[in-house]
Amino acid sequence: MSKKLIYFTPNDASSLSPTEILLEIRTHLYNTAEKLWEEEIYYKLSEKIGNLTNNKTITWKDISSCWENLDTREPLITTKEARTLKTHFTYASLYYQKAYTKSLHGDERMAISLGAYATYHLGALDNQVKLIDERIRNKARAQSGGERKSNITKIVRDHLIELLQTQPSTGWKSSANAALILTPKLEKFIISQEYGKVIPDTANFILSQIEDHEITQEAFKKHQ
Repeated sequence: MSKKLIYFTPNDASSLSPTEILLEIRTHLYNTAEKLWEEEIYYKLSEKIGNLTNNKTITWKDISSCWENLDTREPLITTKEARTLKTHFTYASLYYQKAYTKSLHGDERMAISLGAYATYHLGALDNQVKLIDERIRNKARAQSGGERKSNITKIVRDHLIELLQTQPSTGWKSSANAALILTPKLEKFIISQEYGKVIPDTANFILSQIEDHEITQEAFKKHQ
C-alpha cells in the first residue's frame, strides 16, 4: 500500500465552502479507491454504489456486488477488514452523492450535513487503513530482520568452518575441545564485524553448529 491518501476531517470544514468540502470528499474517495482497489475503475464503482440509493436496506451482498475484482492484497487484508473498508467506502460514497445532489439544488445546509456523514465514514475507513499499513510495515521489518540474522549466521558459520581446518596436531578431541580453543578466535571475528547482537554466546554457537548443522559437523569430523 504505497500510495498516500489525502486525509480530510470534519475539522477542516470551517475554512471551506460547501463546494470545496464536496470536492475534498470526492478527491478523498477517488484516492481511497485508487489506493485500496487499483484494479477497479472509480467511476464504474461510484456508479454502482449510487444505484443502491433507493434500496430500503443495504446488505453486504449489495455492497460487495459493486466491486468487479477480487481484493489483490489478501491475506494482508483479512476478510473482515475488507468488509469494513468496503462498507465505510460505500456509505461515504452514498452520503457524498446525496450531498452533491442537494448542493446542485441550492440546499447547501443539507449538503454540508450529509457531507459530515461522509467524512465520518472516511475517517473510520482511514483508521482501518492505518492499522493495515502498520501491520504491513511491521511484517516487512520482521522479514528484513530475519533475513539479516540468517545472513550473519551463515557468514559466522563459514568462518567457523575455516577455523575448524586449523585443528591441533592431535585433531579435535571433542566438540567441547573445539569450542574451548576456537571461541576466542571466532569471538574476535564476531566483535570486529559487530555481530554480537545476533550471536551473543560464541561458545554455545560453536557447540550448536557442530552438533546440529550438517556441513559444520562434517568439517569438524574431517579434522578430528
